[in-house]
Amino acid sequence: MRFCKPTLIPILLLMGFTIDQTPRQTLTSFGASGGWWPNDLIHFPREVQRNLSSFLFSEDGLYLSSYRYNVGADGGNDANQVTTNGSRIESFLLRNGTYDWSRDRAGVTFLKAAQEYGVPYITFFVTAAPSHIASNEAACGWNMTGDKIPVFAEYLQTVLSYWIENGINVNYISPVNEPDNLRADCGQEGMALDPSLRASLARTLRAELDSSPASKVGIIYDETSQITTQAIPEYPE
Repeated sequence: MRFCKPTLIPILLLMGFTIDQTPRQTLTSFGASGGWWPNDLIHFPREVQRNLSSFLFSEDGLYLSSYRYNVGADGGNDANQVTTNGSRIESFLLRNGTYDWSRDRAGVTFLKAAQEYGVPYITFFVTAAPSHIASNEAACGWNMTGDKIPVFAEYLQTVLSYWIENGINVNYISPVNEPDNLRADCGQEGMALDPSLRASLARTLRAELDSSPASKVGIIYDETSQITTQAIPEYPE
């Protein structure tokens, strides 16, 4: 044991322990993110995928109560490719502006598994707008501008509505995950969104969702990488 030498365990047991029954904190859920690892697991046999899904979501396993699905941005044949294959997630919106709902088989496999096991909280999160929307036609390395907000919000509504209508109980959407980092080196998907534009995106997206099948989806906002050193200094008092 790393934190307690075996010779000390009998002494600690003799001393006795008291567990305070007073609640200190309530956890809404306990979960995991399907950020990148589904890209690896999709190459394993189906039985392995089923076993992992059972381990994550069933009562006999971890019994996770929340799951985050990574909404990809790679539109296929992008002008600038994400250099790390495992960090490239296929977008449902292609470069030509049409939708292909058969894409991202890896991520969707475990998203559906979470739904099948009845995971109570499912969140969609976004690290970048798809290349069709991006000003540099890539899934990385750009700053979102105000003129892109309406089309981005419409895109998110379309994705959420599709999956809700196809049996996925989406509870939340995180539209800008780590908006402080545009991932200029394109090592992974990412875009930056200036703090002055973030409220506009939240309002625009809320309006889009309210008039759609995704009207009950809540917005998680915003998931800046570091709260104390980035988020708080950026926001006005």
